Amino acid sequence: MTKLAMCREQPPSTGSLEVPTMEVDDHRAVRDGNTFSIIDRESKTLARCKFSVWRRTAAFDVHGKGFIAYFKGWKEMVLEREDGSMVVSATPKFNVAAAFAYDGYQYELRKEKWTDLGNLLYLYRDDGVRVAGFDRPSLYPGKMLVKFANGLPLEINAFLLWVALLRWDNSPSG
Repeated sequence: MTKLAMCREQPPSTGSLEVPTMEVDDHRAVRDGNTFSIIDRESKTLARCKFSVWRRTAAFDVHGKGFIAYFKGWKEMVLEREDGSMVVSATPKFNVAAAFAYDGYQYELRKEKWTDLGNLLYLYRDDGVRVAGFDRPSLYPGKMLVKFANGLPLEINAFLLWVALLRWDNSPSG
């Protein structure tokens, strides 16, 4: 039995350090090594991602459609459909993990300054509204808390989760 199957048999409220469970609105996200899945309440997989920390690339399957994410140059992060058309491009700024534009809004994924080791990341819209959050509590390094932005498609939310995971995996707290 795989770790993902074992996690599906557990109720969503019981977390495990071995198989990290992230609460995502009405969904669950489960990380197993360099993969994660987003699962709805009926245990249907909505999105899957396999990524490489070293190569800084990822392959996504969201609602049966393929996407790839990669770093273009040293800093620009790109999400593309499987046909090569770009969905979104994000770049880091000073104190901002990723900044991008989508559907007429500007978004910034920022780390909260008061947290230790940059584990708490919030997504802000250009009007100052906090629309999403990604947190990895330092006492429980295997557990993550995630709130996706309702106004963004699932593929962009999964892309932002990948950015947060890369940031956490490359941080000194490991």
